[in-house]
Amino acid sequence: RSIDLSQRLYQTIRSQALRLIIPFMCAGALGFLLPDVLGGGHTLALQVASGGYTFFMLCLLFCVKFVFSMACFGSGSPGGIFLPLLVLGVLVGGIYIQGVGTLLPLSNDMLPNFVVLGMAGLFSAIVRAPITGIVLISEMTGSFRHLLTLSLVSLLAYLIPDLLKIRPVYEQLLSRLLEKQTPA
Repeated sequence: RSIDLSQRLYQTIRSQALRLIIPFMCAGALGFLLPDVLGGGHTLALQVASGGYTFFMLCLLFCVKFVFSMACFGSGSPGGIFLPLLVLGVLVGGIYIQGVGTLLPLSNDMLPNFVVLGMAGLFSAIVRAPITGIVLISEMTGSFRHLLTLSLVSLLAYLIPDLLKIRPVYEQLLSRLLEKQTPA
C-alpha cells in the first residue's frame, strides 16, 4: 500500500528530473544524519545481528529506511525493493527480540536467529512466496538450522496479509503497470 501511495504521489509531479532529485536530496541529507540507512544494507544487517543498536535506534532505522525506500522506489529511480525489503526484515527481527527481551529474559545469542526470521517473515508477507523465502534465507545463511522456524514464520507471514486482503507487492505493481498501458 505504501508503494502504491508513493507512486501515486510522484505521479502528481510532472517533471521526471524533479522526481529523481527528491530521493537524491534525501540520500544526501541521510548521508550526514543517518548514513546507516544508505547502501545495500550488508553492514547494517551485520551490526543488527551483533546487537550493535538499541531498541530505539532500531525503530528509528526501520522508520527512516522504510520511508526512504518508498521515496526512492516511488520516484522510479533505478534500484529495487528486494534488498531494502530484506534489510527491513533484519530490522524487524532486531526490534522484535529487543522488544520481547524487555519482557522476557532472552539471551543475546538468539539475536541472529530473529534477524533471519525477520527477513523470512517480511519477505513472505510482502512478496507472498513463502517457499521462495525459505529457500532464499536458507541459502543466504548457508544453513538448514532454521528450516522449521523459517517455515512456520513464513507460513504465518503469508496467511496474515492474505486474511487482511492485502495484495502481494508484485501483483500490485503489475496491476499498476497494466493500468498505465490501458488506453483511457
